[in-house]
Amino acid sequence: MKLPSSVLLVLSAGLASAEPTAAEISRQGREHGSLNLVGLQAELRLTTRSKEGREKVQVVRSASRMVQGRSASLARFLEPAGVAGVAVLSLAGAAGEVSLYLPKLRKVRRVAAGERAKSFMDTDFSYADLGSAGARDADVRKLADEKVDGREAWVVAGMAEEASPYGNVKVWVDKQTWVPLKAE
Repeated sequence: MKLPSSVLLVLSAGLASAEPTAAEISRQGREHGSLNLVGLQAELRLTTRSKEGREKVQVVRSASRMVQGRSASLARFLEPAGVAGVAVLSLAGAAGEVSLYLPKLRKVRRVAAGERAKSFMDTDFSYADLGSAGARDADVRKLADEKVDGREAWVVAGMAEEASPYGNVKVWVDKQTWVPLKAE
């Protein structure tokens, strides 16, 4: 039986607009992560406010690329002067390696797995947040879509990867860019 071209067009339009799976959203979000923009460079302004309302601003330049099939991201502090030059290298993979370069000591030290949940450079971020540890694709499930800062986002949640200090991860991924907009 030969279908009319109008029916084929409707069928192909329906297939083209199919929603991605939760695992695909998780994988793409990791590959395009906010600190893991493979092949790109970003300058981030981290503002921490104390309970008393004092602000502390730190500026970080982050870049990432694929090295031997693994995502490698480097975040280097530009400001304030007291931490300028400090760098964090995160390598994706089963080990989820994180190394810290301290320019005053001219030393690189590996961040132990037990320390990855600790605060990074007196911010609300942990060392694990700078790497690519997210939800395990096999366990991730898709929740209802939401808007984050006016942008349409898929919401996925699941058990965290073994290298992560978190039990569960929930991520809002931008529908246009695949960049995570928010994570809990």
